[in-house]
Amino acid sequence: MKFPIVRRLLRTPAPGRLWLAIQQKQQAPSFWEVAQDAVREIEQLPDGAWPILSISEDDLRVATAKPVSGKRAKSLIRQQCGQPARVINQSAHGAIYGRPLIAMTDGFAAVPAALLVDQLLVERGWPDAPFIAGFLLSAGESHNEILALWAGTPRGELGGIQFTENAQQAEQIVDAFCATHAIDANESNVLLFQVEELLAAVERFADRLEPYPDYDDWYGMPVQRLWSGIAGASALSAIGTVAALGVLFVQGQMMQTERERAAARASQSRQTTVNAFVGHLPTVVERSSVDHRALAANARAIYVPGGWVMLQANAEAHRLRLTLQIEPPQTHQIDVLTVNTMPGSSFEAARSRKVSGRLPQVGLSGGGNEIHFDYALQAANARLLGYLDR
Repeated sequence: MKFPIVRRLLRTPAPGRLWLAIQQKQQAPSFWEVAQDAVREIEQLPDGAWPILSISEDDLRVATAKPVSGKRAKSLIRQQCGQPARVINQSAHGAIYGRPLIAMTDGFAAVPAALLVDQLLVERGWPDAPFIAGFLLSAGESHNEILALWAGTPRGELGGIQFTENAQQAEQIVDAFCATHAIDANESNVLLFQVEELLAAVERFADRLEPYPDYDDWYGMPVQRLWSGIAGASALSAIGTVAALGVLFVQGQMMQTERERAAARASQSRQTTVNAFVGHLPTVVERSSVDHRALAANARAIYVPGGWVMLQANAEAHRLRLTLQIEPPQTHQIDVLTVNTMPGSSFEAARSRKVSGRLPQVGLSGGGNEIHFDYALQAANARLLGYLDR
């Protein structure tokens, strides 16, 4: 039997080195090794690679003003993505991180890159005006440049990530990103960390580099914490190993018995509720279906002439995306497209459209030639479905 959490206790950052797992939507991740003198793509991660920073649009972040429980942290992330997720609860330090279960990758434990950027921003002093934060990784003469950007607010928020591999024209991409978020692209508003700053931060904040968990909670306590306690006790009590194993075995049996009893009680309660639902089946069916009329109305509400709307919906949550094409400049010398070539009226109209009182999250496509206006809405019957899904 393998114990990945015990292995995590022994992890220490590799001196002067880190790794990236970059994942586009619905694609296998690409891996990069970052050092002072080189940024290079590799076929697979070496054994013992740590830390591994995750860079993906599936990585979520929610700012918090105070510490919250693990249950509340899961609820906040689920409101963002509309589905079960793995969650890192660092609300005591101002943020919660998560990734949907369907987007989790096997074979390695990754730390969301936003977590490390958060530590750098807090250490520097969180800006008191809207800003752009991120990192530009390039070294040596390889010309392999990784650019990752987030839009931040004075309230401790960071929007969705925009990232580019082999970003040869980073300055133009940053300018376009600033224009998209109506932020003046000057040095005080754009905080780009370089290779040496990230490598030094990895060593300083090693104790905060928490990866997405492999397991769920047990009675509100992360399973990794249980394993950590067992591993720590074993390391400190080598002489009493046999006795400790005996105690752990008895405790394990007691836990299993209590777990079975709790499962039986939960099953009985759930069956009672389900029987009540079956008695009102037509109503349940109606409330557990997608409200196509409301979905179509929301799509019409955000539509802007010249753009197109994409919908993703289930009975629990709706996601809408309005996409506007950015026209290229009339020159053959510039490959990067900017929002300056788009009619301002279309952009302003799209950015001001509200759905259920919410403004969109604005971002650029990976290639930088489209602007996305994203809405994530919870369906009215999400609470019912959340109960049925437990």
